[in-house]
Amino acid sequence: MVTNVVVRRVARVILIDERQRILLFRALLGRGERWIMPGGGVEQGETHRQAALRELREETGITDAVLGPCVWRRRFHFQHEGATYDQRERYFVSRTTPQAIDIGAWDAEERRIFQEWRWWLLPQIESASDHFEPSRLAALALAIVNGMYPPRPLAVGE
Repeated sequence: MVTNVVVRRVARVILIDERQRILLFRALLGRGERWIMPGGGVEQGETHRQAALRELREETGITDAVLGPCVWRRRFHFQHEGATYDQRERYFVSRTTPQAIDIGAWDAEERRIFQEWRWWLLPQIESASDHFEPSRLAALALAIVNGMYPPRPLAVGE
């Protein structure tokens, strides 16, 4: 039996505050509970950069974000509600001052999926038993947090 595969383009933001913490959301996904970065699907007619800013605004209330470069790309397959997805993500860097996160614009699905949000230091991620996406987040983010960006987006795996 041939299964239809849905290609899903996604933009995510590596949001870093002045204390070098990364904002993550604990999400209940089809592949289990994971800490993920703000972001979501690219809508029709939108660029990845536009989607990243829109998703960041919707999920955090941050309206003045400035996106830096796209530093990572990630591709993986998963099953959700009987469909197979080929998810293709791009990760953009943005820096911010510490501020409260406003979840007032979350829709019903985001309220169902997102369990909490938290700012994480890299050593906390490294020592946690939780699951993070991408899976090698602490190691991958070290250069990014320190302002060293690759000349082209790196493929970061699952």
